[in-house]
Amino acid sequence: MPTLALPAAVVSNEAAIARATRATAASLAVDRRADLDWLGVLAFGLLILYHAGMAWSGWSWHVVDTESIGWLREIMRFVNRWRMPLVFVVSGAAIGLALGHRTAGAFVRDRLKRLGLPLLFAMAVIVPPQVYAERVHSGKFTGSYVDWLPRAFSGIYPAGNLSWHHLWFVAYVLVFTLALLPLFLWLRSPRGAAAADRATAVAIRGHVYWLAALPLAASHLWLAPISPNQGALWGDAHGIAQYGLALVLGALIFRNDTLLETLARRRWVAVVAGVAAFAALRIAFLDDGPRLRLAAGERPIGARIRRFGRFWPVIVVVAVPRRDAFWRWRERRGWDGGAWRRGR
Repeated sequence: MPTLALPAAVVSNEAAIARATRATAASLAVDRRADLDWLGVLAFGLLILYHAGMAWSGWSWHVVDTESIGWLREIMRFVNRWRMPLVFVVSGAAIGLALGHRTAGAFVRDRLKRLGLPLLFAMAVIVPPQVYAERVHSGKFTGSYVDWLPRAFSGIYPAGNLSWHHLWFVAYVLVFTLALLPLFLWLRSPRGAAAADRATAVAIRGHVYWLAALPLAASHLWLAPISPNQGALWGDAHGIAQYGLALVLGALIFRNDTLLETLARRRWVAVVAGVAAFAALRIAFLDDGPRLRLAAGERPIGARIRRFGRFWPVIVVVAVPRRDAFWRWRERRGWDGGAWRRGR
């Protein structure tokens, strides 16, 4: 984590927290989670490979080849079920660590700097060439990129050209972070931490952590039909619900090592459940495209299978690289670790 630099002028009720934060900044600066770092690498590595493969999937995409690769398409169908929930689970865990002992104001400024500014930069510099390539590929524009630039920010995509394109998840994470900040602050407090620990203990003793998939299924059942603008934030009630829940789940899972160990012990159950759910979806509901096509009567069962098919693979990926596994691997090889620091 970066060294915490707090503003000189803060309201009085935050001043004590600010002084305590400065006093512990040195220890917080090295509080890293190697398992989370590697999960982030895995999650975003999958996103890069997935989007690269879309050009040969045969599905609707910005720029596509005339030929498709069948075996690649099947792999992408499976990954498509859980790649984005994984991103938001990891993001939720990272938010909990990034908040640390910071004041709310310092944390908000840090998130705006680390998420808001890069998003604006990408929309102004990185995304326009992508939209231009799509317009040329589809025959909607024939000039050079310089000729196209004056219209790069006219209208909202897809009718217009202004878009955050595949960085939509950055916008969602930023909005979720700001909207759910009171919850994260409460979880950091002694009362909130105790409540979360009690709920986690009940979930572990009763083996009911799998029930976390049910609100995700409810979102798909009731909100997906009324959410026409996926990835656009506005008009995406289903995306807000499912990814917001995934973000909160990530924060809750990674704050409790006992829960992580419990999930790790159930990883083979999760593997079987995830593969079985995907097989059922593939046979019964998936056509040649990447998304489910459910008739009205099929929605209840299809929604449940889909959510369990998304939930269990995420559990497998999250639980397997447990917190101490990386360090045991490092120590066996005598690796000093460099910038890596073992978290508390």
